[in-house]
Amino acid sequence: RHFNWSRVGLLFGTDVYSSGLANELFDSGLHIRYSASLPDVPNYNATRILDAILHSGTRIILLIAPLEIAENVLWQATQQSVFSATVWLTPDAVATRELPQSL
Repeated sequence: RHFNWSRVGLLFGTDVYSSGLANELFDSGLHIRYSASLPDVPNYNATRILDAILHSGTRIILLIAPLEIAENVLWQATQQSVFSATVWLTPDAVATRELPQSL
């Protein structure tokens, strides 16, 4: 709400930290246009979720998930041209790492 964002997407893991922070964001009044829980599966195929993000008009994505899950989703987003069409916000542990060339 502070930044007046109106097209926010939220992708979050099922771990205690990720789901707890996601619940706080839902309760904060932030207008979340699209949200999805990411299963704790290392090579989860996020194609359906990423397609939904593109078609929802969401341009700002909050990605809160364990490192391995987040890296996988970001790598797939680069492969599906979702990464370049959106702004991704992640915790420092994810944001400061280089994406692997392949998973």
